[in-house]
Amino acid sequence: MVSGRGLGHTGGTLDKLEAIPGFCVDIEIDRYRQIARECGLVLVGQTARIAPADRVLDVKYGGGAFMVDRDDARALAISMTTIGRAMGKSVQTLLTSMEQPLAGRLATRLRSRSRLSVCGVMPPADLLEVSLRLAAEMLLMGNVASTHEEAIGR
Repeated sequence: MVSGRGLGHTGGTLDKLEAIPGFCVDIEIDRYRQIARECGLVLVGQTARIAPADRVLDVKYGGGAFMVDRDDARALAISMTTIGRAMGKSVQTLLTSMEQPLAGRLATRLRSRSRLSVCGVMPPADLLEVSLRLAAEMLLMGNVASTHEEAIGR
């Protein structure tokens, strides 16, 4: 997974994970590949060589987001999709409400811990829904799945 930084006071996934002592998201591509081979998964920050232009955009809206109003977030998503497609890129956008923290956690360390627990236990329903939607779009865009249902199943 290539994750991003926050645009405001809420912080992004990388900002939250870096609150864990010793957690590093700034890794070279060779180390990224090594971790992926050894563990089957890896989380990294975007670099000039890794995902220079993400193709699935999660546009957040609500009280805890950069865009407060859902209609404004939709307009931003449409603009970003239009720009990406005009540049010859395949782009998909999702709108995600940030009216309350996913998984019901407030503190940075608690939210980070809840994300890490996804690897071993069933996550809270709201976190699972957003994660599945994002993963499904990536599978569809990567031609790994041909329908939304197949992508969700995988």
